[in-house]
Amino acid sequence: MKALFKGTQFLYKQSQSFKSLQFQSKRFFNSQEIQFLQLKSNMHKVQHNEIVMRVKDEDLRLLNEEENRRQPIIKNFFTTMNEDFNIKIYEHKNINHEDKNVSYPRNSYYKVVFPLEKNTMIRDRFTNYFSDGLRYGRILEVLDYIAAYISYRHCYTDIGQRHVTNVTACVDNMNFYSQMKNDKDLEVQGYITYAGTSSMEIQLDLFQEGDLKASALFLMVARDANDRSKSYQVPVLKFEGEQDIQKCQLREHLGVKNTIKRKKEKLESLQNKPPNQQEIFEIHQFFSNKNQFLAEQKDQQSIQISATTFDKNLLMHKQDRNIHGNIFGGHLMREAMEMGWLAALIHSKGDYPLTCHVDDFQFLKPVAVGSIINFEAKLGYVVKNIMQVVVNCSIVDTNKCRTKSNDLHITLVAPKTVQLPKVIPYSYEEAMIYLDCKRRLDKLLF
Repeated sequence: MKALFKGTQFLYKQSQSFKSLQFQSKRFFNSQEIQFLQLKSNMHKVQHNEIVMRVKDEDLRLLNEEENRRQPIIKNFFTTMNEDFNIKIYEHKNINHEDKNVSYPRNSYYKVVFPLEKNTMIRDRFTNYFSDGLRYGRILEVLDYIAAYISYRHCYTDIGQRHVTNVTACVDNMNFYSQMKNDKDLEVQGYITYAGTSSMEIQLDLFQEGDLKASALFLMVARDANDRSKSYQVPVLKFEGEQDIQKCQLREHLGVKNTIKRKKEKLESLQNKPPNQQEIFEIHQFFSNKNQFLAEQKDQQSIQISATTFDKNLLMHKQDRNIHGNIFGGHLMREAMEMGWLAALIHSKGDYPLTCHVDDFQFLKPVAVGSIINFEAKLGYVVKNIMQVVVNCSIVDTNKCRTKSNDLHITLVAPKTVQLPKVIPYSYEEAMIYLDCKRRLDKLLF
């Protein structure tokens, strides 16, 4: 294990010499904060490339046409599919099913190639409206299908005939290393990296022309299909027969660290602990210098957090339900992601923002068919041309009472703008949003 960490300093130096990835456009305002984002993005890409699961072509099996049609990603996402779609799906040839209490990364390995280059129908479905880039909300929707399917493969069960119900607990730490283009095929591969008693960490990697473009971690939780109040013990993850056992062990080690980190961050969140002394001082400065900030508002240098709010209500229909009868998480992700992007677009006055990072998307409560969902996006923190956006999803009943079901945190950058208006908290609730978003951006930058 130590040998795998030997190259950390080398990776750091190498990442400093790389050209900017996400932000290499000449039109990009290159502040010190942007340079930090570049450095962290480059470092993460180099380091993640070192642990990506690499499967040789000769070890992959291409699913035939009939098998393709039975895949959840095809049946649910490409309902109008015909032979011209030519979506290629692969699994590992050397699957080991001898012991149902044990599984291996290769057993759940899954690779999907979307033919964006030649198929205009798929390209249009993935392309954003203002450039030749891709819709990240749509990508998140697809990734949720794939992550769910991988989790069922690990548990040796079909989604339609199951003894276990797997649900997405959160999408953690999604990094976008460089812009994905709509004229290049998109390759998505996924595999399990860590299995707890009833939880599974699924790694998803996105490539174009062999270059790693983005990565995401999905945390899935297994429940008993007959009694969802009970957890379900998932197969133990083992590595015998894997192509690179050391990398498997490193990915598992990182999965353990991620589990500890999530628990620690939950305990230290502003919902459970008051702000620290420095944060209290910062908030005190806001409330003791209101006249200054009012003057800044007149000069359009700052804006109240509530004034950045952008929201909509949607009725949840049967067409968007999952196999459990609730609304599919990927649908909620796409709507929330695009709401967050719109809030950033409005705040930057049309300077089409680039999505850099998704800190997490949490699933707090299942959403039933027929629910009214309110998606509310707002700017929580701004530094220079970097925006931290929070999107809250709430179930609204007929008495207009709200129950929070999901939340999402996104980091975006306005490429042409030198200085965006700062956002200012005017209440204790807004102050907590401000501090939480500042913590998340500081963690990303430093």
